[in-house]
Amino acid sequence: MTTFRWRALIGITGFGLALRLLLLGNAQLLWYDEAGSLWMATLPWERMIAATAGDTHPPLYIALLWAWLRIAGDSAFALRLPSALASALCIPLTYAIARQLRLTGPVCLAAAFLAAVLPAQIYYAQEARMYSLLTLEINLALYAALSRRWPLFGLALAAGYWTHNYSLLFAAPLNLVALAGLWRAPDRRWNLIGWLWANAIAFGAWLPWLSVLAGQMRDVAAGYWLQPVTPGAVLYALYMIVWAFTPGPALQAHAAWLVFGALAFAIWRAWREPGVRVVCGYLALAVSVPVGVSLAWSPVLLFRGLLPASIPICIVFAWAFVSGLSTRRQAIIQLLILPALLMADVLYYLQVPDQKGDAAIFQYVDFRPGDILYHANDGSLQIARAYAPTWPHYELPATWRDVGALSPATRAAYGVQIAPLESLAWRRAWLIYAANPMTSAAEDQAVADLLEQYVYETIYERRDSMTHQAVYLIWNYRLGPGVP
Repeated sequence: MTTFRWRALIGITGFGLALRLLLLGNAQLLWYDEAGSLWMATLPWERMIAATAGDTHPPLYIALLWAWLRIAGDSAFALRLPSALASALCIPLTYAIARQLRLTGPVCLAAAFLAAVLPAQIYYAQEARMYSLLTLEINLALYAALSRRWPLFGLALAAGYWTHNYSLLFAAPLNLVALAGLWRAPDRRWNLIGWLWANAIAFGAWLPWLSVLAGQMRDVAAGYWLQPVTPGAVLYALYMIVWAFTPGPALQAHAAWLVFGALAFAIWRAWREPGVRVVCGYLALAVSVPVGVSLAWSPVLLFRGLLPASIPICIVFAWAFVSGLSTRRQAIIQLLILPALLMADVLYYLQVPDQKGDAAIFQYVDFRPGDILYHANDGSLQIARAYAPTWPHYELPATWRDVGALSPATRAAYGVQIAPLESLAWRRAWLIYAANPMTSAAEDQAVADLLEQYVYETIYERRDSMTHQAVYLIWNYRLGPGVP
């Protein structure tokens, strides 16, 4: 690498890191999944492992967060910082993958720049979840497969297996890339042995989690929030791993046309370059595997799980828009693409903080000694626990289960207190109701029945076509039978 390219890569990485750190802890309230990460990571070690086992993911990310929060504290900035750093490391890694594909220096730098400013990368870099770490691990494995660094390949695969169950769906595309390169290697026999050992070690390291995964998959198959796979769902997943939620409803159609037009143009050009054909094949497999599993078994097409595929997309875009084009055409493309990307980043900081989570609802709670917070479901409970951990929290007993709700094992590990309101000691009860399309109708009726039994006041209520949020202040005065 020349001095200029080295300095340019450092500058691009620094710029990308700055974007990821900007307003990291101050602008955004924690949303449901992030609150879950915080709650799990602040549990004692044994309960943390039990909580993740009852969830839908392996424990590596939460285990790392568990150790990190005991060093850095549990502020929102500290909670999200590991994701920001993992995402920033993906920027030079993008350059390294492009170099392994024998692409030119300008293409490699353009790919790194796209990874630095891609809205989806920034969005998940500022989220206290495992998706940025998974992106780093899967793309480390891709780099190792291309460069035939088998110890790194096995380590990256094992780490991915322990970070997110979706990494298992990337195993086949990654190994096919590895085998394609291995077939062309001069020392094929020794590379084959190294590849086999890498997979054996990765699988062996992950094997203790297999029995837990079987239980998690039973919960998914029994009914989860993922929708059936359709052509539109596939396109939506591709859209989301580029833009995430940043364009907003008003610009969503324009952003979709831009990304799908760019992707079609890039794939059309890709067949002229062998290295880029490999990446396109890898991307096609990375999307096809979850689609195939969804059609054959149960819906598993998760756009967040596909986030690692956004790095190869950056490489394909960079090659299509830089390599072999005249200066005039490059300028036209840059005028179309760069302003749109930078505008999306600006929109992210302007509007995405308002889209994340429902924690603002708790500003309507005037908590006083003797009060309790009573939750209709664990959606509000998990968020409230992040912002008011010392308040007494209880949950309404349920004979139903909302789609995607916490499992009994995770609730037990959390220490969730579930009890009828009449069995508790309280002066005032703040009933927090957060309903959405995944909420059971039985829960709606249970809340209505509870309110009919007490004197209460509606402190806050908001309804739209998808959600119903409310805060009710209940006084400890039960109405007798027939009292209106």
